[in-house]
Amino acid sequence: MTGLKRLTNIETLIRNVVKNNVAGDFMETGVWRSGSCIFANAMFHALRDAAKNRKVYVCDSFPGLPLPRNAEDSSI
Repeated sequence: MTGLKRLTNIETLIRNVVKNNVAGDFMETGVWRSGSCIFANAMFHALRDAAKNRKVYVCDSFPGLPLPRNAEDSSI
């Protein structure tokens, strides 16, 4: 369900990260079916970057975010 523009953007960013040897992992937040993470993981493998032990994380709250418990929570 990820559109071509977004996939192209992810590809461009990953190519830049690999080319410039940027350290770190990849995280997708607010996922639906993890399409962007699947694509990102495939890009890292295709670019032979997976040997660097880069991790790909998928994060979602699934039931939604919890309601604020106090005034400080609602100001975030």
